[in-house]
Amino acid sequence: MRQYNYVLLALDEDPGPGTGAAPWNDAEGRPMTVGAGVGAGADSPGGLLGRLATSRSGRDTGGVYLVIGVESATVVLVADGRHRTVARPKRKNVKHLELGAIFPAVAERLAAGPPLTDEEVRAAIATVPAGPPG
Repeated sequence: MRQYNYVLLALDEDPGPGTGAAPWNDAEGRPMTVGAGVGAGADSPGGLLGRLATSRSGRDTGGVYLVIGVESATVVLVADGRHRTVARPKRKNVKHLELGAIFPAVAERLAAGPPLTDEEVRAAIATVPAGPPG
């Protein structure tokens, strides 16, 4: 069994009131807290479960996934329903993902209900238009 050693770094500067974590910027430059929603509130609208994610690095660059699990504040489990199934999700570092829209119904189902099927994951990903708008 693998053993992972995680190192947490403290920042000298204050990330701002009430954030509780280091600030990150999303694609539009708005501040985003990466660890938001990990733990009990993972199914909240600001959480990571049920979010669309596009890979920014690795051999799967450009691949579109759905976040189906949260291992820690920095590692999530993603699936696309084809190559990476719900039964065999990919571990991905959050900083290697571009987080997109959240699917509230999927997030609620992941948090409380029966597990998603690969067909449901593919259907959720298919509802997002391909490519940038315009």
